[in-house]
Amino acid sequence: MVTFRATTGAMLLLSLWACGGVVDIPGLGGSQSNNGSGAGGSGGNGGSSGLPGGSSSGGTSYAGHGFVVHEWGTNTVVVGSDGSMQAGMHHEEEDLPAFVFDRMKEGKITGGFVDKMETPVIYFYSDKALTVQAHVAFPMGIFSQWYPAVESFQPLLAFHGTPNNLGDPALDPKFDASKCPSFVTQLQGGQLDWPNIEVLDRATNVDSMLEAAPLDQFTWSHARAVAANPIRVASSQLGTQLEKFLFYRGLGNSDMPAKVTATEGKGTSVQIENRSDAGLGSAFLINVQDGQGAYQMLGDVAPHASQGGTVEAGAKSPVDDFADKLAVDMTIALDRAGLFHDESVSMVNTWKRQWFKTPGIRVLYLAPQTWTDTLIPLTFDPKPDNVTRIMMIRTEVLTPALEAADAPHATGWNGDATAQKDAASYFMSLGRFGEPRMRRALQKMGGSKNGDTYLWQNVIGRGQAGGALGE
Repeated sequence: MVTFRATTGAMLLLSLWACGGVVDIPGLGGSQSNNGSGAGGSGGNGGSSGLPGGSSSGGTSYAGHGFVVHEWGTNTVVVGSDGSMQAGMHHEEEDLPAFVFDRMKEGKITGGFVDKMETPVIYFYSDKALTVQAHVAFPMGIFSQWYPAVESFQPLLAFHGTPNNLGDPALDPKFDASKCPSFVTQLQGGQLDWPNIEVLDRATNVDSMLEAAPLDQFTWSHARAVAANPIRVASSQLGTQLEKFLFYRGLGNSDMPAKVTATEGKGTSVQIENRSDAGLGSAFLINVQDGQGAYQMLGDVAPHASQGGTVEAGAKSPVDDFADKLAVDMTIALDRAGLFHDESVSMVNTWKRQWFKTPGIRVLYLAPQTWTDTLIPLTFDPKPDNVTRIMMIRTEVLTPALEAADAPHATGWNGDATAQKDAASYFMSLGRFGEPRMRRALQKMGGSKNGDTYLWQNVIGRGQAGGALGE
């Protein structure tokens, strides 16, 4: 037995083998997961429809009877003006609390992801205490963080090279597969299993027993301000964990239900093309620049239809006032989609700064629940009476003007050492979305060997020469 300190700070025990070498991590999981049919084989989402929240239990709060599950989350993508999705979506906007389990930092991130599934949280409502099994899969991606502890996750970690060299065959491009090639996995096949979730009585108050996550440091506690049943998950190695919800986050390469493009004419026009067989809910076009914001409510988008707006339209106001007004309209939209009102408020409060105050042009819209069920199948045993899943798609739009502004900096990769250093400094200064913007600029100029090398050394390979973009 060997002791390993995870990046979360928790002490975890590993049962280790040489690179025959599944790593069994109690608390993090690691033993073989089930085949995705769902805990107990009951499967199912209690009857969902194609529309966002189509299986909604209705009302503004839990009715007090039955077993109901609600989930909200967001997927973030960056697109070029032509709608092409840009890789490099692994960068974090803000830290999670230290108690959250994190596989991301156990391996070096490849940078090859085009969508970041952020902060799905799952709430349980029941008029009596019960024990639930939950299984979530991500066929086109990998789960990077979760809480409470899972019993197992896929893909597995493994040792490579030397007995003390723990690697991630899925996320680490430098994983040495010479002795265990079967462990090298593609960036897909994510699975998480919680086989023993105690849904506590609604009268149980666990607030004083929850892990600390102060709001002046983390947005985590916004999601706790919901009248869901508390849950308890026991681990033989990590003890008992109490929370108000299940949490997970992931990285993937999934097609979005809509294609978002931008063109220049008399202003900047943004178009949303719904490519799915179900409607999109409550699309918003948001423009935040120079301490001011404006937005347009574009409404629902019918299947295989398009909806658009002009970035310059809409009355601008100071960003704080703008954010408060938009928060009200967004909460109304989430209520209408099927969340309980306190869930809608918690979702908006969690993402208010990133959605409403971060400079940029973005489109927010609600994905059809059928799309969410396909992207991340979620199953329970016993089967809930109702499951409502609300997924907000956040699309950061690189307009033609923004692409034109990035272009001269990208040409520096084909220059001398000073020009290349200036190019790196420029794109590193752009924050979380600096890498997708650099990738788009390199695409438009036909590529650059020096730029590709920089991405490998500083983003994919990490830590060889300088810092990673957006870190």
